[in-house]
Amino acid sequence: MAAAGPGARRIMLRWPLVLAVVLLLVGAAGFAAPFTFAKPGSQDSDGQEITSRAKDFAATYNTYSFDDLDDYQKRMESLLTDSYNEQFVEITNALFPTLKKARQSSGDPKVLAVALKSLGSNSATVLVAVDAKITTTDAKDKRASTMRHFRWELTFKKADGQWLIDDFQSVPTMDAELDKNGDDSGQSSDQKEKQ
Repeated sequence: MAAAGPGARRIMLRWPLVLAVVLLLVGAAGFAAPFTFAKPGSQDSDGQEITSRAKDFAATYNTYSFDDLDDYQKRMESLLTDSYNEQFVEITNALFPTLKKARQSSGDPKVLAVALKSLGSNSATVLVAVDAKITTTDAKDKRASTMRHFRWELTFKKADGQWLIDDFQSVPTMDAELDKNGDDSGQSSDQKEKQ
């Protein structure tokens, strides 16, 4: 067998280099493909639609009059999944007689902030901060109003291509206080004594 010439050695030395470059390109293409072939702006447009619907929900939910339950339920229906709307109708049917006795209404909602907490292909979670004025009227038509501060976590589901609210929970506020020494580390005095 004859020894390989200088040209053959160059080819044999180039194969590992060519193979490494090809593997690098294939790996880069595999990494970039999901970004390259995804629908342009689909996640951005979903996020915008969801936050817009969250604002609509906050404003609609906080705008009602004790004497017009049907209108309130109709306005809310387009924002909710079918199953959640059934729950909403059941709850408001039970609640509105109490609101009617108190002659309570809600209005003047101000959406302070909306933040997209998570976004999947068919579900999302949003945090909402909204203030609304609650007004009661007594038997002598004397009105009293108070501003209420609501913080919610909304759960969205995508149904027939549309993002709808499937649940919402109140987000409790955190109570913070300074201890005797002026420390606001978030621990109570009792917790610090135990350490």
